[in-house]
Amino acid sequence: MQQHSYDDICSSLKVYGRDYPDMDAIQRRHPGIMYDTLLSIYSQECTRRVQTSIRRIGADENLEKLEQRFLNGESVAHICHDIKTPPCVLLRLLLARILGVGKQVVSRCLKDPRLVLTLPCKRVHNGEEEDRLRLRIAHDIELCNYTDPVFSPYVDGLRNQVGREFEAFLEKRLREAGIAFRGEEELRAEGQAKTPDVKLDVPIAVKGRIVNWIDSKASFCDQWTYKNKGLEQFQGYVNRYGPGMVIYWFGYLADLNNHPDVYLIDDFPPEEDIICLPMPPVVSDGSATGGRLINVAALANAVNI
Repeated sequence: MQQHSYDDICSSLKVYGRDYPDMDAIQRRHPGIMYDTLLSIYSQECTRRVQTSIRRIGADENLEKLEQRFLNGESVAHICHDIKTPPCVLLRLLLARILGVGKQVVSRCLKDPRLVLTLPCKRVHNGEEEDRLRLRIAHDIELCNYTDPVFSPYVDGLRNQVGREFEAFLEKRLREAGIAFRGEEELRAEGQAKTPDVKLDVPIAVKGRIVNWIDSKASFCDQWTYKNKGLEQFQGYVNRYGPGMVIYWFGYLADLNNHPDVYLIDDFPPEEDIICLPMPPVVSDGSATGGRLINVAALANAVNI
């Protein structure tokens, strides 16, 4: 994706609180962009916006006012719309304060609102009022979970499931192409500290780029994501395994594809772009055990790079 298209999409996604952008209208303006790509960009924008505002919202003096509004009968959905904050983000802050519990218990409550009915309410001491408050909280949890398209635990579960499905799809395509590999679990069982999703048993070449490993990302890659979540991770793989490839299934900014050892693509490469290399020449590493290493120079000559 070109930068100007990305900027235009981001400007169209700037809505807050419980509002949701008109994805159909945005997609009509950008007919070549997948719907999942728009959702991924929207999620990233929301996450970064929350990261810059959470300290202000969570400050004691501000959170105390928000808590009082809720205790006075205002719903979390209404409050979050007023202060332009995603429902589940505000809900987590309020639950920790009203119930007097930590982050782990709050997360469990969001996943199972019935748990709230078993917990004491720190701010209320009258039995009947406490029961009514717990029921309100449980109701608001369910409402927030269904209306928050980014921070709901339901959405987190779907996001993780999609990631696993794309990893499985990558492995399926590699098997269909006859490319031998080891998956992440196998690498961990071997004691490897840094584990891409796939380590190829024999390198391949994709459009002239040598690929020793492949990582699958069910997301869009923008400048912030690449710099803060990708580059250090990928460089660790390069240091250990050599050059590799990352598939951002929902796309990436074209300007980012400039690393000499990390090749970015947005789909499994077609057959005509892949060169499956024979077992590369090896040389002795000179150790007492007669260890053998891939002759990288000979491998490079095999793909004319």
